[in-house]
Amino acid sequence: MNRFPKIFIVAIMIFLLHAGSGYTDTVLLRNGDQLNGNIQNEYLVVRTSYSQIVVTRAFCKNLAMNADQRVTGSLQTINNDVLTGTILNSQIQILLADNSRETVNINDLNSLYFEYSGPSRQVPTSIFTMHNDDRLSGKLLDTQVKVRTNYMTGSYKGSEINRIEFAADAPDKVKLLLVNGDIIQGNLLLDHFYPK
Repeated sequence: MNRFPKIFIVAIMIFLLHAGSGYTDTVLLRNGDQLNGNIQNEYLVVRTSYSQIVVTRAFCKNLAMNADQRVTGSLQTINNDVLTGTILNSQIQILLADNSRETVNINDLNSLYFEYSGPSRQVPTSIFTMHNDDRLSGKLLDTQVKVRTNYMTGSYKGSEINRIEFAADAPDKVKLLLVNGDIIQGNLLLDHFYPK
């Protein structure tokens, strides 16, 4: 008989702890304050050295701001893509548990953690590693990619490419890892990529 009340009390405590936390996003400010609630921004925008990228809220995992530079940071997606550069959102809107709204200036933000559940989104396509170590995954919309190596010039369909890595020392130097395991290194003969 004594066992039942103990189990019941433990079950209630576990329920209250999980119900109290819920699925909330966490905002950490530079002054040490912490806000918990739901981020209301529909998207975050990062201007990188190679492109301006819009990431919808559903794909955001966390945002870490640089300590020494106010508007630069690193955004990570639920697929563990990493985008670094200038954060173009000037404010972060958060709906708190008491239904009040807070607006956080991007200069006051230290980091932002989005609560999400479930696995990452399946990406049946290529992974791009940029020269600054940013990583993107997506579907390559170009019909073919041409690469000139020391011994040949080859054309590869987007469906044949598993990974594309860009060299840090030269913007046109790439390494392709094909789906069949082949590795092709050389000069990219395209000016632009169109990942989706």
